[in-house]
Amino acid sequence: MSLYNYIKLKGTSGTYGYVDGYIRNSFRPFDANYFRTTAVMPEDLLTNQYFYEHDYVNGEWVFVLSAIPREPPTVNSVWVSGSSDWSDGRTLQQKKDDKWAEFQILMQADATADVTYNTNVYAADFITQTRLMMVQSYAAIDPLVTQEWETVDAVAVSLTSDDFLAIMNLIAEQDLAARAKGRIKKSDIAAATDETALDAITW
Repeated sequence: MSLYNYIKLKGTSGTYGYVDGYIRNSFRPFDANYFRTTAVMPEDLLTNQYFYEHDYVNGEWVFVLSAIPREPPTVNSVWVSGSSDWSDGRTLQQKKDDKWAEFQILMQADATADVTYNTNVYAADFITQTRLMMVQSYAAIDPLVTQEWETVDAVAVSLTSDDFLAIMNLIAEQDLAARAKGRIKKSDIAAATDETALDAITW
């Protein structure tokens, strides 16, 4: 009995699939999903993360690596048999909701970005804002007394009550600006009537 090479195809749709098994110089396996081929498969065929275009030509299987990943590119990807490719399975409303969720993160990042005061850069996250209010209230008892505060580079700077208040005002201004921008973007997202219009909206 002759020995042949056998391949196992999986996830096929039309002419697309990937090699799920390969046996070289063997008798026919008991697994009916193995097909005989005279071609010698490269060793990395089993581990490649992309689909192969395959066809039966002149009595043997011929494989060409495609650009289509064999695993879903994103959690929202669904396989479309008609086009033999992955597609985004979300509805337009779901895409709008996801985009607004992304924009909320960006809005929060803008609202709490570092601020610059008198050439020094200071943190503006929520914890820092709480500390600033506490220190400013304490410093306001005697406006002539300074309190030490750290820049984002951990450099100690002596600040007065007015300095603390000025930094707090800068943070408040950027917070208001970020949220005003967020309201505009949320309205733009709601008004989008198709994916092209939605994709054109950027933060």
